[in-house]
Amino acid sequence: YGSYGINTTAGGGDYIEDNQLDPVFYVSYTMSSGFNAWATSTAYSLNDVVSVNGGLFGVAVAGTSASSGTGPAITAFNTQITDGTVKWLFLGASNSTGILVNGTSNSNFICSNDISGPWAGGLKISGSDGNIVEGNTIGQIIGTCIDLGSTATNTLVAGNVISGAYGALSAAIEDGNGSATGSRIMNNHINGSGWHAIIVQSSHFSVECNTIIDYGDLTSTSYAIAVIAGTTKFNIIGNTIIPNSLAAGTINVASGASDYYNIIGNLVEGTAVADSGTGTHKTLTGNN
Repeated sequence: YGSYGINTTAGGGDYIEDNQLDPVFYVSYTMSSGFNAWATSTAYSLNDVVSVNGGLFGVAVAGTSASSGTGPAITAFNTQITDGTVKWLFLGASNSTGILVNGTSNSNFICSNDISGPWAGGLKISGSDGNIVEGNTIGQIIGTCIDLGSTATNTLVAGNVISGAYGALSAAIEDGNGSATGSRIMNNHINGSGWHAIIVQSSHFSVECNTIIDYGDLTSTSYAIAVIAGTTKFNIIGNTIIPNSLAAGTINVASGASDYYNIIGNLVEGTAVADSGTGTHKTLTGNN
């Protein structure tokens, strides 16, 4: 029950391509399957998913969890676990990732992979510079699909098809901690995220020509493109966004000292860009 499907670390120049990383779906979860922490004395429906004891578990038989104890524990796949009147199946580790690139493993090509199923994350880059992430299909992930983590600088994320980041705090593409400086997110197709579709918090960061048709399915404060407060020196240009009535809006710059940015030529179908950046060096035009 490992933490990743493929991991490259402390290397560089690797080609990770043409892999199919699809764990078995032991339950047929959907965007409404909960994805919360396990709790005592709680009614669970068929296909609900919880996280507890280092694992992800799905409901095989609906019922109510036990009034005491710590919940289901990791066991063999396809083996029912009794918890009160509910029965669970183990889906995978709660920290599992389809592809993990970390440990100063720089300049990798991560292309044409199929990553789907009950991973806690689809693809994560951490401590690695200058990667190309292109042409992957990533979906039905119980967490964020593409996560640019610590010092994932100068990364190109292009031409990926993302169809489902499940969970209230799950994004399709996330600039995870503001250290993906110089990265570019372009020409991706996003259909379905519980939270924001794209999160931006690094400088010299560009989000261009993406198509976003579904987002914010589980959190009413979500946006198609969310810029974290205080982010500077970024471009959001030429994206096509179909507004989601469940979400708060299309593009949002959170209240704070954001400055030096352009939000230009995005198709937002009449939904106003929410700009609360306090800087004066910015251009917002042609967003219709």
